[in-house]
Parts: sequence; C-alpha cells; structure tokens
Amino acid sequence: MEIHVQVIEALKHIREAHPFIKTNTLWKGYFNQGWRYSVTILLAMLVGILFIMNILRSVESLSINDINSAASGLALIAENIYYDGGIKYLIFILLQMFIFHMSHRTLEVLTGVSKPTSWKDFYKVMVRGFKLAIRNFFMEIVTGTVISIILGILALSLFKSTALLFLQFYFIGYTYMDIYFYQGGLRVRETSKYIRHHAAAAIVIGAFGFGLFLIPLAGAFIAPLICSVAATTYLFYNTNREEESEAIFEGGSLAVD
Repeated sequence: MEIHVQVIEALKHIREAHPFIKTNTLWKGYFNQGWRYSVTILLAMLVGILFIMNILRSVESLSINDINSAASGLALIAENIYYDGGIKYLIFILLQMFIFHMSHRTLEVLTGVSKPTSWKDFYKVMVRGFKLAIRNFFMEIVTGTVISIILGILALSLFKSTALLFLQFYFIGYTYMDIYFYQGGLRVRETSKYIRHHAAAAIVIGAFGFGLFLIPLAGAFIAPLICSVAATTYLFYNTNREEESEAIFEGGSLAVD
C-alpha cells in the first residue's frame, strides 16, 4: 500500500474510532473484572505524569541553553524526549491489558465472533507487553543511532531530531498494531515484517497517541482507548485486502494463544 494511502486510511480510522467506541461501548467489562485490571490504568496515569514532566523539563531547558531559534529549540526537545523516552515503554507495559481488551472487543464487533477472555489471557498479554517493550526500546535506540550516524555522514544532521521523533512515533504505533497480530497467534518477533508494510500508518497512529499522552492523567486512558481501536480497524480492513491476512486470520477467527 502506498504511503499517502496509508496516511489517509490511518487518519480516517482515528477519526472514526470515537463514534465506534461510543456506539459499541467497548470499555464495558474491563473495569468489572477486578482490581488488578483497574490498578494498571491508575499506575499508567501516574507514570504518564513523569512522561509529561520529562517534556516540560526539556521546554524549560530552552531558556537555560539560550536557544537562538525555534527550530533548534524544537530539535532539543525532540532529542531529549527520544533519549529519555524509555518511560513510555513502562506506560505501555501497564496499559497492555487495556489495549488488548479494546482491540479484542473491536475484533468481536468487526467479525461478529464472540470469544470470552480470562485472567490467563490477560496475564499472557502482560508478559508479551514486557517482551515487546524491551524489544522495541532496544530497536529504537539501535535504529536511532544508525540513522544519526548516516545523517551525520551525509551532512544532514539538521533532520536528525525530526527523524528520531518519527522513529518514536513508529514504535508507539507499532505497539498498538502488535496486539492485532498477537490475536492471530503471531509471536513478538514475527509481527515486525507485517507492521513494516504499514509503517506510515503506524507513524500516524503513533503521533496521535503521543499527542494524547500529553493530556495530564487522562491521556494514559484516552490514548489506548482511541489508538488501539484505530489500529485494529485499520489493520482489519487493510490487511484483509492483502495476502498477509490469509496467514493470520482465517475466516475471521481469533487465536489468542
């Protein structure tokens, strides 16, 4: 799928996520399953404050470092967010059960197939979230380092901060997309080749999710609410038209294990 088509499709599904959630009351059931489910959201909200404080410190540093231009100021903020961005992966680990719930409920609506979940399913999701966070954090640092070196060699360091920010958006979007393929039975190491086909869409969804994270407290709840649904509906409608879908969801069935 061409890049501009992915961008348009991703924006479309982001826009349609809220009415889809409201119409189908997707959040229902999650908070009725016990305190273990609710406490993860609360902890994610508190850690989200650290994420916002990190960005605010970057903004405050502009005056300290006597930034001469808006462009260089934004570059400093982008780089600080990138190098201290490990906080977001802790948020994702805590939110993994909620992301799974929203994606799972979305697929139930889209496929018309109801598949009950248990604590065992959510525990597996938490374990996967931990593995995914470690994998993506490592890949983000390695890829970012390579990009920085290449841009330096090509005398294009001016674009370094923008590239690092887009890289971060990609891995945020990657997290929301991964849970869709997980329900098709794919392992962490197997999902990347499919998500790479939708890199532009992942960046768009990740950028939107990043923006939502900046809403104090509520952002840690709103971001997975919107982005997990947008990522799931986007992949459901767009991978179903591609060869990859046949290997993942045969007949719309879900394999949570």
